[in-house]
Amino acid sequence: MEKIIITATAESIEQVKQLLEAGVDRIYVGEKDFGLRLPKTFSYDELRTIAELVHDAGKELIVALMPLCIRIRWIVSNPSLIS
Repeated sequence: MEKIIITATAESIEQVKQLLEAGVDRIYVGEKDFGLRLPKTFSYDELRTIAELVHDAGKELIVALMPLCIRIRWIVSNPSLIS
């Protein structure tokens, strides 16, 4: 049986922390210029913080880039990927 992967969007860095503590497997966020249709978009500095939190928890981070029709999926093994 395959594992169910729980993905959640976050509206703040504090909510990212709460979701990771609750056991979410994947955090889905939007970048400030291209992250449309999400409850909140994040600046690059905020994304760096989120990447560090997700990396430290051993979880996945997805950053949506909707208008470009691109979905970048980062399995965060290196927070420096966001620059």
